[in-house]
Amino acid sequence: MSIAEHELLRLYPGPQARVPLEGLYLGEALQEIGTPSAPFVYGNYITTLDGRIALTSPETGHREVPPPVVNRHDRWLYHELVAHADVLITSGSYLRELTLIRGRDLPSLGVNHHELKDWRRRRGLPQEPAIAVVSASLDLPPLVYDLAAARDLCVVTGRDAPREQRQALEANGLTVLSAGTGSHVEGRELMQVLAARGHTTIYHATGPQGLHEVLAAGVVSRLYVTIAHRLVAGRAFDTLLYGSPFRLAPKLRMTSLYYDPDEPAGAGQWLARFDCERS
Repeated sequence: MSIAEHELLRLYPGPQARVPLEGLYLGEALQEIGTPSAPFVYGNYITTLDGRIALTSPETGHREVPPPVVNRHDRWLYHELVAHADVLITSGSYLRELTLIRGRDLPSLGVNHHELKDWRRRRGLPQEPAIAVVSASLDLPPLVYDLAAARDLCVVTGRDAPREQRQALEANGLTVLSAGTGSHVEGRELMQVLAARGHTTIYHATGPQGLHEVLAAGVVSRLYVTIAHRLVAGRAFDTLLYGSPFRLAPKLRMTSLYYDPDEPAGAGQWLARFDCERS
């Protein structure tokens, strides 16, 4: 069956009803929510029932989404969410890992479907969102220059980041911005820097430490979480968050929940949306 033929069961809010998978997240007017003073910041994750978002691959030694939960429905909805974005935040460490795995093949850091690119164009948006690469070390692979040639791209680092590295990146044509007093990027200032560049709908796509930073800063608006009905165990894994215990635990309110009975591989999954209380 094609994506267009699949249906989900809406569990919340009621009443229960069958709804199309295609367009589930595309129909949300995310571009209308954010403002320059309060950009709309959102992310999307897939997790197993035992809380794994990534396992260490025995072949590559790098973290990857657990293969038993990878599925085309979740991937399609990821692209629908990215289609709303002015900018997508990724990390230097992610680009380094991609380089080791894929060489200089451009990664899928965008909508990656012609119909979604057309959807963006009809709304006056570029075909692909801009990219912001967050990095403390500024040790970035050549892939970053390939991305910069194809997309609007900036690098964001702390004010105390290595000066020689910064100068080298700028000398090669990259825009390097500061957001934080130390070497690491601070979540609230990161969003202010991106909003100053005209980005008010911001897709956050970093890992557990990056998500911890922006949640601790109180700047996350919404999380979309796919909970695949699989158990994978493992001794080396990532969960949604990694970092010091929060001083004040973020409050999340579930605003929608759908059931997909078909993926991954017939196991089923929940598609949940949580609005975050911002500080």
